[in-house]
Amino acid sequence: MIIKTKSGGIEIKEKVGVFCDINNTFLIKKDNVLQGVFCDIDETFLIEGKINEKVLQMLLDYEKQEKKIYLWTGGGSIYILKKIFKNILDIEWPILIKNYFIGHEVEIVLDNMSEEEFTTRYGIKCKQYIKV
Repeated sequence: MIIKTKSGGIEIKEKVGVFCDINNTFLIKKDNVLQGVFCDIDETFLIEGKINEKVLQMLLDYEKQEKKIYLWTGGGSIYILKKIFKNILDIEWPILIKNYFIGHEVEIVLDNMSEEEFTTRYGIKCKQYIKV
């Protein structure tokens, strides 16, 4: 975090960066890790088109802990998904595409596949992986 000092200079308190995906969603990058909870949509947040209540509650709990929530997908149109979520739930969580994060590390992932399969398929590392 960059802070202006009284003398007009700047002081760096911690190493924080910003990452912007193709949809102009800005994510905080601290110590080279994208911060927040990244939850898969297909077969994790949505199962056969219905919201997984257990996962929804987990995300709401993380949000109470002031974690930024991101829904992401390995396929499908994010524009259609945004419209669906706006009509189903009154949530403003960004919807992202996993392939834009190849080579990056994220803080927390919720997904239905194994961590090994996830890492191999998408090339994304995570600090904490929760298989749902």
